Amino acid sequence: MDEQLQQLLDKQAIGEVIQRYCRTMDWLDEPGQASCYWPDAEVDFGFFAGPASEFVPMVMEHERQAVKRWHLQTGVMIKLEGEKAQAESYGITTGTGDTARPS
Repeated sequence: MDEQLQQLLDKQAIGEVIQRYCRTMDWLDEPGQASCYWPDAEVDFGFFAGPASEFVPMVMEHERQAVKRWHLQTGVMIKLEGEKAQAESYGITTGTGDTARPS
């Protein structure tokens, strides 16, 4: 029972990181976004694959181009294997632009 409880706690903590990822994108919180990754993390978002340390400033610059933004992760599946975890989710993102801004 202790192992099952620990797994639930670990999955909850991972789920909270996924939610923090969305919130920090929405609020343009770059330090908060960076805190979602281990220092040596590698990411693959399709449009970017590489170190999270390079991804965060690049994606935050992109997010700053939207007047408003909204990120939602759903269908979160978390698999624990010893000291490692793997998470997968579906992401829905939308943003609004300012048509008065010069291109």
